[in-house]
Amino acid sequence: MSALLADPVSSVFDACVWVLQVIGDFTGMGYELANIVIFVVLHPVLTVWLFVLWRRACTRGVKTE
Repeated sequence: MSALLADPVSSVFDACVWVLQVIGDFTGMGYELANIVIFVVLHPVLTVWLFVLWRRACTRGVKTE
């Protein structure tokens, strides 16, 4: 726990890299391809999809606040 308190940014980064390595090993894609699929493909698609859903809700008169 002292390493987390000493340098939390590096600890979180290392944990995220470990998660990507596990995903890459589990799927057989490897770390680099898993990183590309998640952050270059899935994240932008999800962001655009949520934006479209939000705009539809706004045009239908659903209050967001």
